[in-house]
Amino acid sequence: MESGGFGLKRHLYLVPQYMHYQEYHEFTLKAKEARERIESTLFFAAIIIVLCISKSADYWALINSESIDVYSNTFVWIYTAAVCTPVLAYLLWLKRPLSEFGVTLHNWKQAVTESVSISLIILLLGLFALILIGKSEGKSLADFIRTDWLRIGAVAYIPHSIIQEFVFRGILLTTLIHLFRWHSLWLPLLISNLLYSFMHIHLGINAVALTLLFGYLLSWLYLRHKNIVGVSLAHMLLGSPAFLLGVL
Repeated sequence: MESGGFGLKRHLYLVPQYMHYQEYHEFTLKAKEARERIESTLFFAAIIIVLCISKSADYWALINSESIDVYSNTFVWIYTAAVCTPVLAYLLWLKRPLSEFGVTLHNWKQAVTESVSISLIILLLGLFALILIGKSEGKSLADFIRTDWLRIGAVAYIPHSIIQEFVFRGILLTTLIHLFRWHSLWLPLLISNLLYSFMHIHLGINAVALTLLFGYLLSWLYLRHKNIVGVSLAHMLLGSPAFLLGVL
């Protein structure tokens, strides 16, 4: 009886300790989630502010100076650097592995195969449509080629594509999914792709519409593969011809 009583007392003594541990564990999890939401919100706000400032500067420069070439490498890289500044600060603050933001070779073979295949199909359909448009206007496909972009922007477009995918798909989309995880997926997709298309507003309204649709395709590929390898290739394969042929 004494050993049984001792065992019961010991059990009753451990119950509140276990409950305290559970409560503490739940509290730390909630505190971590709250901190991550605050970090995500601050990052999202920083991106919005930088985009608004940079677009306002673009608009002012285009109105007040006719000599600015929005297709030039200088313009593109200055704008990219402005957008990347809060991103780099955000990553340094978080101190998380880059693999969480798509910088990984995990599942890269499937990503490359599917992204290249889909891109080539879209590219062929786009070229066919452009040929038909050219015939209706009495032009050949060669008449659409912008040799100035081929000379200046082709090489720079490779790292530029990778950086854009890392920022808008790897970091921004991932952050928004975490921030709005109690909602459905459509809200993070809508916000991230609106911001991505807004980044191209200096190229015109048509460019905004095309990049919005393009962004949804890239977002789908990224969520499917969980790396930026495939989406970066798709960005290069579809974006380069779009600039080369004057679609953007």
